[in-house]
Amino acid sequence: MPIFAYCDQGSRIIDQIKNLPQKMAALNCELDQICVELPENHGLAPGRFLLAAGGVWEPTPPEPLDMQEEWIKLRIARNRKLLACDWTQIPDATVDQAAWAAYRSALRELPNNTADPTDVVWPTAPGA
Repeated sequence: MPIFAYCDQGSRIIDQIKNLPQKMAALNCELDQICVELPENHGLAPGRFLLAAGGVWEPTPPEPLDMQEEWIKLRIARNRKLLACDWTQIPDATVDQAAWAAYRSALRELPNNTADPTDVVWPTAPGA
């Protein structure tokens, strides 16, 4: 039984792959899809390849890094570092509170003074 790929006409990325009789293939193709018969050992998966000009299958380009997610990760890491040193700010802590306050201030500035959330220059904790 032939194997068919159904591609989105706009993106030309595979939506689904089905084993269907030849007559059924065109009927199952939706209005916004292209139906293409695949070789038996095609090795393709939905969403991973696109049909280029001339019927050649090419890997899809990698997804762009979701920078919003990276900024969230930075803030989570920053908040964990702040929580880990909260104890340094209680009145009877036997540490250099001014140094720790400066460190904590530098941590709070991180999202604002960082151009790339994947390449962060973390401040050094006092005594580290």
